[in-house]
Amino acid sequence: MSNRRHKRKHNNKPFIVTSIIFLIFIVLMISILITYLTSSKKTRNDMIQAAKIENYEEVLKDSNKLISKGDYLDLAYEYKGYSLMHLNKSDEALDTYLKLVKKGTKNALIYNQIGIIYNDKLHNHEEALNYFNKAIDLDDSNANFYTNRGITYQWLNNNSEAINNFDKSIELDSKNSYNYYYKGVSLLNENDLDNSIENLEKAIKLNNNDATFYVSLGNAYIKKSSFDKALDSFNEAIKLDKKSINAFIGKGSSLYEEKQYDEALEAFDTALELDKNNKYALIGKGNVLSAKGDTTTAEEYYNKADAIK
Repeated sequence: MSNRRHKRKHNNKPFIVTSIIFLIFIVLMISILITYLTSSKKTRNDMIQAAKIENYEEVLKDSNKLISKGDYLDLAYEYKGYSLMHLNKSDEALDTYLKLVKKGTKNALIYNQIGIIYNDKLHNHEEALNYFNKAIDLDDSNANFYTNRGITYQWLNNNSEAINNFDKSIELDSKNSYNYYYKGVSLLNENDLDNSIENLEKAIKLNNNDATFYVSLGNAYIKKSSFDKALDSFNEAIKLDKKSINAFIGKGSSLYEEKQYDEALEAFDTALELDKNNKYALIGKGNVLSAKGDTTTAEEYYNKADAIK
């Protein structure tokens, strides 16, 4: 009998089939992953585009999609809060941003947005200041952060610190008209009239389409007793915004100082048509009536003004 062993034939078919199935599974998973990532990237791009055209409902929808997937979380929360702010849901916006803060975000823009909410919506300027400080600690190269901190110091009646911040924002962005405007307002509050006028005129040179710039310039000229220049400024403001109550009050005040009482009365009447309970318009009209000798009616307007808190 032969001692030679017979070689056993191996069947490779099951191994090949298993390998093919495994490869198909890998390809399928890669395809799913690519689809998933592509979908999230598209949602992110759609969200950013919606924000550019101020479609905040769409921004909110897209940001929620990203958050539910756990993708682009910092960006998604930032845009969600941003959209909620513009939809006048400041409490929800604040909650959204604070979730990121709790997670230890280093995104300076988030702290800046929280500061804006505390300033504009909640009127808690001390708390706003804390968040603007944090934003600047994280990024000291963003001019808007200094502008916002300067505005906060204005609210807190600290005009010297406000001016320091506006100077920094101008250093970082010398083409932004609002930096000069806000600095001009703080200088006006400090009665530094020449420097106030200089900065307000710089703001107008960069942007001559904002009525509030001309109103503040007019107020500076009134304080300087340059009533003709003040009147010119208020008239420019009215050309840009025919519903600017402050422009009509300023115009009435300038005309009153020039003893042009009939025209002053007309300006104050227009202001009161826009807001019948405006205290300064009521006082202004009372002053004109008193100057015209109608002290009885003037007293009625003074009493109306006194009744307004």
